[in-house]
Amino acid sequence: MGQESAFSEIRQRLPGLRRDELKGLFQKLISDGAPAVRALKDQTEDLDFDCKRKRTPGNGSFEKEDKQNLGITLSAFANSMGGLLLWGVDARRDMTSGLDVISDFYPIADLKRFESEARTVASEALMPRISNVEIRAIAEPTDSGIGYLAMYVERSDRRPHRCEIKDVKDYYRRSTSSSRMMEHFEIEDAFKRVQVPELEVDWSAREILRGPRNLSAEVQFRLKNSAMQTARFPYFGIKNLSSGKLTSLTGGMSPEGYKIIHGQENDYTYFSGGVDAVVNPEMSRPFLAINVEVEFAGDRSTPKTIEKKPYEIYSLRFDCRFGCENSRAMTEYVEIKGIDILKKLYNR
Repeated sequence: MGQESAFSEIRQRLPGLRRDELKGLFQKLISDGAPAVRALKDQTEDLDFDCKRKRTPGNGSFEKEDKQNLGITLSAFANSMGGLLLWGVDARRDMTSGLDVISDFYPIADLKRFESEARTVASEALMPRISNVEIRAIAEPTDSGIGYLAMYVERSDRRPHRCEIKDVKDYYRRSTSSSRMMEHFEIEDAFKRVQVPELEVDWSAREILRGPRNLSAEVQFRLKNSAMQTARFPYFGIKNLSSGKLTSLTGGMSPEGYKIIHGQENDYTYFSGGVDAVVNPEMSRPFLAINVEVEFAGDRSTPKTIEKKPYEIYSLRFDCRFGCENSRAMTEYVEIKGIDILKKLYNR
């Protein structure tokens, strides 16, 4: 099947893509590269799909207009239903249909620099800041140094977000295929909506048993709440553990004294705090521990291996899923290097 045919179904389904379909398009563009971008010619922009031509395609640095376009679009996507932003692509108004249609392509030079600066600008463009933005460069041809940039933005649970870029500081949202400033009542309603906690994985390590040539270490995992709303009914699920022994905390109780409930679902081993456990703002709660064995060299002070592997190449890896009441379930891949475990153990 040719490239044009391969994308015909996706092109027909835009506009009006559901979130999972839009994420599928983002992944397709990444996997199939620049030909997939060009296959979108004559496609219309939509509520959750926007294209931007760089101010100067031959310059990989973010210019003033580029920063403004990015800040406005990020704010609009985050305050609406999320979306896909494609750089290096020009969409123009079709005089017959009145829709914005992809008409031409302007690959960006010094693509690595543009990608790097996009990450920096995106991290600072909004207030409150957002972290759920995926950014990937699409070279044309491969390793040429020029190409396109795809940015996938999830809808934010912490909206409304204000664009902080100079001269365009305001709140935006999507309307049909464009971004517009929010009305006062829309901003007011957004602030009145139920705010949700923002949880992230935190960890620590401690020695629990020492022998003549080895020790057992407990790597404890916690959920940290960095928002100003209390997290109720928190839970933490884990699967695909690379090594070590997964354990409940002592007696099924956390060090803070609340009961930890243990269960299995969809390949995940879940630990939840129940009604008695909350994660207060700027605080964290422990949920599970993974025990690993550390062996020493002859002098009993120099680490040699962790779980029978040289500590320099060892890593503790797993997939996790976590959340709380009213929040969206978050999935994350965790990898902790052996050297970092040792630093925690010895407070280095």
